[in-house]
Amino acid sequence: MNEDKKFLGVILTLILLIISCAYEIFSSRQHNSDNISKSLILINRTLRFSIIYKRTKIFKKLLTYKIMYTSLTIVYLYIMTVFSHLQIFYNTYVSKHLNMLKSYLYEEEDDVKLEYIYIKDGKEISRTRNTNIVIDKCNDYIVIKKEKYEDKKYFGQILVNKNIDEEKKDIIDNNFMSITLTYDNNEYDINLDNPINFNIDGNIVLDNVFTIWYMKEKYDIELQKGEPYIIKIMDNNIIFHTINEKSGIKLTKDTYTIIDNYNEK
Repeated sequence: MNEDKKFLGVILTLILLIISCAYEIFSSRQHNSDNISKSLILINRTLRFSIIYKRTKIFKKLLTYKIMYTSLTIVYLYIMTVFSHLQIFYNTYVSKHLNMLKSYLYEEEDDVKLEYIYIKDGKEISRTRNTNIVIDKCNDYIVIKKEKYEDKKYFGQILVNKNIDEEKKDIIDNNFMSITLTYDNNEYDINLDNPINFNIDGNIVLDNVFTIWYMKEKYDIELQKGEPYIIKIMDNNIIFHTINEKSGIKLTKDTYTIIDNYNEK
């Protein structure tokens, strides 16, 4: 009875050894020559297994089941053949076109996430994904909101001239460590990175129209055009600035410019 249990354990171990090696060959995704090499390694392992048990009663009993051993060998060779064909199929039809497929899917995702936000006096008057609809009247500027698929982050390019066909600008590094707006004795953080990243070359931010829209969008607070507030800024060089509702900031690739009396133009 004990010998039968030991024998069964040996059979199960041998089966697990074959499956394990087969899995290693398939998961490595190498060429067929590598599969042959690993097959030889499997045979070597099997021979070592046989030598270890050669002088035991279990191995002697194992020899009486030559048909079972032969069947396992046939099953193993069949599995290797299937895996080999799968590997060839992957390398020929899947791998070389995978990047193209991803690129296509990502472009479709970007198209779905593209939005045009039309803003007048800081109020959002329209939001659409239809690029054929152009509202060229009664708005101060347009925000093109687009998702960058790789990190699921939104980027907003501000079009002051309201031309949606304007050349798309480059994303730049954030110039500021902190931006705080003080209004009605309360302080509010302004983040130009989230939920929409406005750090794009040429964007004009923190002007009165932008600030009114931002406060409504993030904090659901309705500022009126020209209503006084203070914005305190600390940039990456630990330089402090204070602007108000009459000023704005133009972002460029290497620096930024404070525009006084911007909203009076």
